[in-house]
Amino acid sequence: MENEERGWLLELDGHFDAPGSTSTLQPGGSSTLTWTSPEKFAILVGTTNQGKLISLVNCMVLGSSLPFGGSRGNLRLWPESIIYGVHFESIDDFRLTSLSVRYSNLDAWVATSGFDVKVGYEPYSVQIRYVQPASIESRVSDALSASIDFAVSGPSLSASSMISVVQQSWLTIKSNPGLPFNEILLRMNWLADFVSLGVGESLVPLEMSGSCNAQDQSGATVSAQMELIYNRKPLASNRDDIASWEMLFTLNDIRPRFGDFIAAWFARDAALQSLYILHFGTIRSPSMHVEHRFLNLFQAIESYDRRTVLPSSEELRRRSDRIERILTLVDGSDKQWLKRRLKQSNGPSAMDRIKRVVANLKADWLLTPEDIALAADLRNYHTHFDPSLEQRLPPMDVRYRIMHNLAVRLRVLCELVLLTATGFSADDLRNRMERSRRVQRHLVDQSSSP
Repeated sequence: MENEERGWLLELDGHFDAPGSTSTLQPGGSSTLTWTSPEKFAILVGTTNQGKLISLVNCMVLGSSLPFGGSRGNLRLWPESIIYGVHFESIDDFRLTSLSVRYSNLDAWVATSGFDVKVGYEPYSVQIRYVQPASIESRVSDALSASIDFAVSGPSLSASSMISVVQQSWLTIKSNPGLPFNEILLRMNWLADFVSLGVGESLVPLEMSGSCNAQDQSGATVSAQMELIYNRKPLASNRDDIASWEMLFTLNDIRPRFGDFIAAWFARDAALQSLYILHFGTIRSPSMHVEHRFLNLFQAIESYDRRTVLPSSEELRRRSDRIERILTLVDGSDKQWLKRRLKQSNGPSAMDRIKRVVANLKADWLLTPEDIALAADLRNYHTHFDPSLEQRLPPMDVRYRIMHNLAVRLRVLCELVLLTATGFSADDLRNRMERSRRVQRHLVDQSSSP
C-alpha cells in the first residue's frame, strides 16, 4: 500500500519468525507475558503477483500485532529501497555496477533531440526521422564513470490515427566492479548537484534503475537489470519547469568540456566540502526559515575562506611573539583568562573573509562593501546576540526581506566558488548570471508593504 507520508508500506498477515517472549512473575502468583519482534529486517525477498522478483531493503517495523486467539498477528513494514527483478541474499550483497536516475528539468538542461521533423503544406505532409542520441560519458576514475544517457519509448505497432515516440534523458553512474548502493547513490547525488548548478534549482528524482552482477543457472556471472524505488521522500520538492534560457548553463554550453568539468567536480578538494554541504543542504529545503538560509550560506563562505587561506609560518610566529609579550604584563588568574581570549583572536573577521572571497572572484557586482557590512552585522547579531548592533540593522518591517535578498546573493556567491573551482571563468559566469537573470529572479521587492 502507498502512504502519503512514507511512500510504500508492506502489510503482512503473520510474522516471519515467532516473536520472542518473556514471562515475568507478578506478586500474587500472576504472570505477565511480553512479546518482542525485530525493529528492522535488513533484506526481504519474494515475488509480485505478476511473478517478478522483488527485494526489500532495510525494512523498518512500524507496528505489529501479537498472534492471539488463533490469529497469526501482522507486521507493518517500511522499506528503504524496493528492487524489482533481482533477489539479494544479504545487505552486503546489495551492490550495483550502474545506477541511472531520471530527474526533473533534466530534459530541458540536456536540450538534445534525436528528432528531425520536416513539414510540407501543399499537400500537408509530415516526415519524422528519429535517431537515438549517443550517450555522453566522462571517466571520473579508473573504476567510475558518469554519463548522460537517452531512453526512447514507442511507437506502438498500430499507428492508424496517432503515433507517439518519447525520448527521456537519464544520468548514469557506472562502477567496476560495483559499489554498495548508498555509495553509488551518493555519487549520483554529486552528479545531479552539478547539473542543478546549471538549472538553478535542485533536481527531483522521478525514476531509478540499475544493474548488478549476478549468476545465472549455469554459474556464469551476468549483468542483471533492475527497477528501483528509493522509498524516501526527496528533500527538494517538485517545482515548476525551468526554461533552458533561464538556466545558467546547459549541456550544449559545456559539451566540448563536459568530461573536464565532471572530472574536476568529482575531484574537488576538502576545502570545498563544507561549502558544498551547507549550500546544497540549504537549497534543497525551500521551506527553511530565512534566518537559517542566510546563516547557513554566510557560514558556507566563511568556512570556505577559513580552509583555503591559511596564515604563513612567519605570521603565526609574529602573532605568537606578540601574545607572549602581552602576557608578560599580567599574572595570576588574569593571565590565564587573557591567554584563552587571545587564543580565540586568530584570523580575520567574518566580514573580512566575505570581502576576500568577493574580491578573489571579482564579484563586487554581486555584493557591495555595504552589502557585506550589513550581512556581517546581521550574522553577528543572530549568532552572538550583540544588542549594540540593533541600531545598525534595518527596521523590522523590511529586515527579513533584506535578509532574504542577502541570502540570494550569498547563494550565488557559493555557486561562483563551486563553479570556478570546477573550471568556469569568473568573467564568463558573470555574463551568464546577467543573461539568465540568476540573481534578479529570486530577489523580492524591499519597498513593498509587509
